[in-house]
Amino acid sequence: FGGGGGFASGNWSWGDSFFNRYQKATDIEITVYVNLDEGHQGCKKVVDVRGKKLSVDIPKGIRTGQKLRIREHGNPGRSIDGNIIYGDLIVTVNVVSNDKVWLNGDGSMEVVCTLDWIDAILGMETTLHILGKDVNFKVPKFTQNGGFTILAGQGYHMFKSDSCGILKVNYSVNMPTKLTDEQIKLLEKIKESM
Repeated sequence: FGGGGGFASGNWSWGDSFFNRYQKATDIEITVYVNLDEGHQGCKKVVDVRGKKLSVDIPKGIRTGQKLRIREHGNPGRSIDGNIIYGDLIVTVNVVSNDKVWLNGDGSMEVVCTLDWIDAILGMETTLHILGKDVNFKVPKFTQNGGFTILAGQGYHMFKSDSCGILKVNYSVNMPTKLTDEQIKLLEKIKESM
């Protein structure tokens, strides 16, 4: 350091060469909302990033909380050698369910199927239209309110796969609010026979 008393020499200084030239590139984090059909089939969502429109590919079978990393679409910075660099865009996906059909964290799907009480007793074949397709299944005899049926391979797509997970059909049984006198007499006879 020969009597110079510092780290600067000539026109060069540590501050000029590093602190003034280097700027860390940071990530941008956003949340994208998709409905069940969009998440099941996969889709594209247009988002606004730093004032620019960007199309984000949402893969089929995406679940709530999963993150997608899109390289070099974050905030800009500057490398040590002075080049412009960019952080990443982190997209957190939220799959929106409803009170009749919903997606669980493990990828299984559940749906509510409402039955008349007589159909719950006698059993029946029925169809639900879900995720763009018709799902046919049998309701067992003597199905109770709160009972369920598990249908393998009829639910939500597994992540980035053509295979589907389970669909749990939950039964809600409707009781009648009015019957004719003749119907009541028939029920009374059934009651006596039991």
